[in-house]
Amino acid sequence: MRPAGLDQQISTLAPIEDEAWVVGGSLRDALLGRPAGADLDIAVAGDAEAAARALCAAHPRANRFPLSRAFGAWRVQGPELPFQIDITPLQGGSLAEDLSRRDLTVNALALPVVRERPVVDLHGGLADLAARRLRHTRPP
Repeated sequence: MRPAGLDQQISTLAPIEDEAWVVGGSLRDALLGRPAGADLDIAVAGDAEAAARALCAAHPRANRFPLSRAFGAWRVQGPELPFQIDITPLQGGSLAEDLSRRDLTVNALALPVVRERPVVDLHGGLADLAARRLRHTRPP
């Protein structure tokens, strides 16, 4: 299942489409049929700064800056982009570990930027969305 509401946003991410996933509230909201919002969270396997640089090269009026040195996160924003993009390297070294570190199952979902790939759901988040249920990914 790929939410149609994110197609335009994902097309903006073409410069970083290898090993990148849409994660967080924007994905959750799109899966619920809600507007995607003003920001898009991206997890990348690799260097978040390099991904931010690639996006800025594709969108010349965009700029980038470090968002969190502790997490290695970068933000990209600009007048050509319909939203700001927060890029973070996978926490824990793998997508599975990154998703396991998230608070709720409905936030532990990942949509590969590469087209025609389904949502990655390792914790039952899609079923929880359908049931309108909140569960922790691990014991609190």
